[in-house]
Amino acid sequence: FDRQLSIYKGKLTYKNKIIDVSLNPDDEVDITKSILTFKKINNNFASFYHDVLKNCFQKLVVMVEEWNNDKHIITETEIIKRIYNNIISIDIVDTNFTIYIDDDNLFLGHVIVYYGNIENNEFILEIAG
Repeated sequence: FDRQLSIYKGKLTYKNKIIDVSLNPDDEVDITKSILTFKKINNNFASFYHDVLKNCFQKLVVMVEEWNNDKHIITETEIIKRIYNNIISIDIVDTNFTIYIDDDNLFLGHVIVYYGNIENNEFILEIAG
């Protein structure tokens, strides 16, 4: 527990990369739900992360082309190669999670942010930073 930030912090290893994980309790959130969400994510992280990226690849293709005003058509395969192992951190609150992914300069050095919920397949994808 980080008293200064009032969050629980830890690390997860995936493909020899260390991923920062934080669970953010507050007065309205039961920390046990956040812990259960973390356990669901961690139990089979490779499959979880693959599904997350599969959800957003088509959106990323369009976003890359819009962002760069590029005539080059980027494929899902190219995006997979560039960002698949680039996860930076995961924040968990209740059943919601936010994944921050390094963009490998697809968006001029910004961060891909995926907001999801462990209980459904709904998500929001943004470029930040």
